[in-house]
Amino acid sequence: MTVENIVQSLAESTQRGQEQYKSLAQSSKTRLVWFVGISGFAILNVASVWDEIMINPIEGIDIFWLTLPWLLSVFSALITHFLMDKADIHFSKFINNKLSLIELHKIQVTNGIIDEKEFKLLLYDNHPDLEILKDNADNWINCINIFETITFGSLVIGFIWAIIFPLFGT
Repeated sequence: MTVENIVQSLAESTQRGQEQYKSLAQSSKTRLVWFVGISGFAILNVASVWDEIMINPIEGIDIFWLTLPWLLSVFSALITHFLMDKADIHFSKFINNKLSLIELHKIQVTNGIIDEKEFKLLLYDNHPDLEILKDNADNWINCINIFETITFGSLVIGFIWAIIFPLFGT
């Protein structure tokens, strides 16, 4: 395998990584839509279901407390969705700059200039021109992970809360 082939392989694997990221991001967005749909259904129907089950109907502030986890799930899903758009921008900047640097490295290799240190910096995303972009993308992705966890956690808590809250309520 020639050095040119190795550099080309790095470019191709970086592009595959970008495609995989986009696929995972789309899956996450689809999951968020489902979470919002489930939460919205619960917000609209949980009080009426408990009115049928309980002796005393749930009203007033109790409805708010009963639907609070579902509301939190909806709002955190919306925030997550907007954060994903920002993360996509930052991740795309990082990948595009990395691919540009790989192409420049490929040209150098074609011209007989082999810089192993430069290649390793590109391979491990430690190139000085990439570090800030990678950190920005990582920060956005970490923020998304936190809000996705809040969204899913609120959804689960909503199910549990819908079961136990009326037992302690009216």
